[in-house]
Amino acid sequence: MAGRREATSRESRRMLIAAAAEVIGERGYRQATFAEIADRAGISRGSIPWHFSNKEGLLEAVVEQVTEDMRTRFGALTPGEGADL
Repeated sequence: MAGRREATSRESRRMLIAAAAEVIGERGYRQATFAEIADRAGISRGSIPWHFSNKEGLLEAVVEQVTEDMRTRFGALTPGEGADL
């Protein structure tokens, strides 16, 4: 049963990060609220501090995810291939 709980927790975290990236991108960090992020993710507002401790922790997770996505997307380019980016 623990495996299922862990998978659900990972999925909730992923959904919160994705929702936070959208909300912060639209409204900016200062105007983004836990309530709006949780609503966008379809997850309880209390899940945010449980996963990330605070708003800064959530922002760090968003930045880490965006960085990882960029590495995955552009890290596979051969030298000179992305020069026009």
